[in-house]
Formats: sequence, C-alpha cells, structure tokens
Amino acid sequence: MPLVKFLLSLLTTIVLVWALGRPYHVGEVARIEVSESGDTTYLPNTERMIPPLGKLLSPSHGFWQNAEGAHPDLATSLTHSYLSAPVEIQYDDRMVPHIFASNTKDALFAQGYATAALRLWQMEFQTHGAAGRLAEILGTTERLRGILVELDRNMRRLGLSQAAQRSVEHWAKTPEQYQAMSDYTAGVNAYIESLSYHELPLFYKLQDYRPEKWSPLKTALLLKYMGYMLTNKEYDFEQTAALKELGLTGFQRLYPEYFDQQSPIILDTMDYASTGIDTVPAQPLQFYMGEMGWDSLTRAVSPKGIGSNNWAVAGRKTASGHPILCNDPHLKLNLPSIWFEIQINTPDFNVYGATLPGAPAVISGFNEYIAWGITNVSHDVKDWYAIQWKDDSKQEYWFDSTYRKADYRIETIVVRDAPPD
Repeated sequence: MPLVKFLLSLLTTIVLVWALGRPYHVGEVARIEVSESGDTTYLPNTERMIPPLGKLLSPSHGFWQNAEGAHPDLATSLTHSYLSAPVEIQYDDRMVPHIFASNTKDALFAQGYATAALRLWQMEFQTHGAAGRLAEILGTTERLRGILVELDRNMRRLGLSQAAQRSVEHWAKTPEQYQAMSDYTAGVNAYIESLSYHELPLFYKLQDYRPEKWSPLKTALLLKYMGYMLTNKEYDFEQTAALKELGLTGFQRLYPEYFDQQSPIILDTMDYASTGIDTVPAQPLQFYMGEMGWDSLTRAVSPKGIGSNNWAVAGRKTASGHPILCNDPHLKLNLPSIWFEIQINTPDFNVYGATLPGAPAVISGFNEYIAWGITNVSHDVKDWYAIQWKDDSKQEYWFDSTYRKADYRIETIVVRDAPPD
C-alpha cells in the first residue's frame, strides 16, 4: 500500500508538472468568411493563449514578482568585464537614472543597461514592429495571426529593415560612431543576460517568451521607425486630382512650394503667390478635388499654423536670469512614453535630458552651457509611383527613361505556433 500511494503521488505530480508547464489555447477558434464579392470578414472569437500556469502563478517566480509597487532589482553600482571601472547609477524618486562613469564608453554601456532595466519590452516590441516580426511573438490565436501577418507584410514592403542595415553599414565607416552603438548594445545585452525568469518583465511571462539579444541593427530599426512615424505624410492623390482640375498655374497658387509657417523668426524674403484661386459660389471647393470629395479636401488643406513649434526666452526676461528653451518634438503621448529621461556624467561632459529607449546619447536636453531640442515640420515627403513593367514577367520596370532590372526579395514571416507565411 505505501508503494501504491507513492506511485499515485508521483504520477499526480508528473501530470500536474506537465499540465501546468505548457501553454493552452482556450475559447472558440476564429473563423474567416469570404463573401461572393471577395470581401473578407473576421468573425468575433474568444480564443486566448494562457501561458504555463505553473510558472506564471508561482509566488517566487511568477507575476507576483511584477506586482504593483515592486521595482526591478536596479543596480546602483554597476560592475562588468566590459567596463574599465565601476559605474554608479542613482535612481531618483521618479525612477530617473543618473549615471556617473569614468569615461564615455562606460557611460554608454550603463545607459544601455539602465534603459533596458526599465524599458526592455518597449524596446523589443518597437523594433519587432519595425522589422515586420510581430507575428513571431504575438501570433498566438488564429485571428491575431491573420492581422499581424498583414501588418508584418506592410512593414516589410516599406523596407525599414533594408534601410536600417544600410545605416549600420554607414555607422561602421565611422569608428567613433559605431563604437558608441556597440557600447550601448553591450549594456543592453548585459542586462538581458542577467535576467532569470522571475526578473522578466510581466509581458514576457504572459507571452511565455524570452527577450532577444540587442544589436546595432535594432537601434537602427528604432530610428528608422521614428523617422517613418514623423514623415509618414502624403497628399499625392488629392493634390494630383487638384492639379488635374486647376492646371499648373492655379495649383501653384493654391499650394505654394514654400509656406510662411516655415520661417516664423527670420524675415520671409520668398516671393510667391499667397492668395487663393478665384472660385464661383455655385462651384464649392470640392469641385477642385475632382472625385475625392470633402474628406480628402480637409485632409489636404490643414488649418493655418498647425505644426511643430519651439521658442526661447532670453535671460533678461526670466525671473532666474537664465535663458529658457521650450521645445515641442511633435510626438503623441504614449504609454510607456516615447521618451526616457536620463542624466549622464563623465569627466568630459555632464548632460541631462530625453533619450529614445533603444538609442544611445541624449537627443533633447542640456548641459552646463547650452540646451538643445528637436522638432518636426510635418511636411509631405512621401511620393507614390505607378510601376510600368516591361512585360508580364515583371523582370524589368521603366525608370528615368530606361528599363531597369527588378530585384526580388523572398521574405519569410515566422508565425508563432504556426507554419511560416
């Protein structure tokens, strides 16, 4: 009888360990309906992926370690084989890291480490999105897979990964610049390598996923995505319709190449026609947009004065006697924030300001001597092209008065828990 009890207990333990150590998909499987017209409809579903409950519910390793009020184990004295000397990191009451290092290399390593300690999932999620790899980590249900694969396809068509790779190749030509990226990367990876399961951010536990190693390519992807977000603006279709109806002269009067908002401080010396075209009351402005209608008109003609801004106040006009710089980077509010506040102090410099989680240095901030900022003018910088193929084989296309050979890329989209797309 004792042996039977032991075997039953052992078998029960094995079953529980197996059952609680694997993820589950629960709920109805998503269905897709295609109508006779070809329209695709995703029907509502309740399917969800439940991570391994044994690990997730463990009091010593699971989500309890990420409870409200709990902070990651933040190193205040950072030592590592990569560093030439220990680095001190002090976190204030707002969890802003203040880094004190003996040189720039050590400081950038510490910046990568401290940023990853507080923003690792944000850094990875953004760069996976830019690379078209969201289905790889989030595609846990049928419906999500369909949505994420299409998002990944669109991002890959934009070519951010290829552009990011070219940036890395360009950085490599400037040793000092590439070294800064390498130092920051080493700091991020040092933090990732130090993580045990119970120290993982909550989202990794919910997704049953471990973070990838960082690389300069990921930093480049982040910066390319920021560039895409800031310059993803175009009015080609609306303005093409307006040009067709108005002719070149009328179009140039309505949409001048140069806007007075671009030069709010320096006097405008440009000579251009700023008056609108004459219209007949019986012909409302939607006429000039062809078939595009009012929605497109309001998208193409923004209210006067809308855009980024920054300004400065001289010290003689402030209570402190010091000048003030105010800067609007023209980015939306996000949670977590797009920005990461930090101070970096070395014998060579002392700087405080905003950084992008995933990129080294301070982008907008101040030191003992100057303050600086960045902003975005939000102009139309995207163009659409209709490809003219030489024949149905689509091997050559017309460009700049000649046919050019097309380059083809085969992209494989990895889909979690499913065959690749």
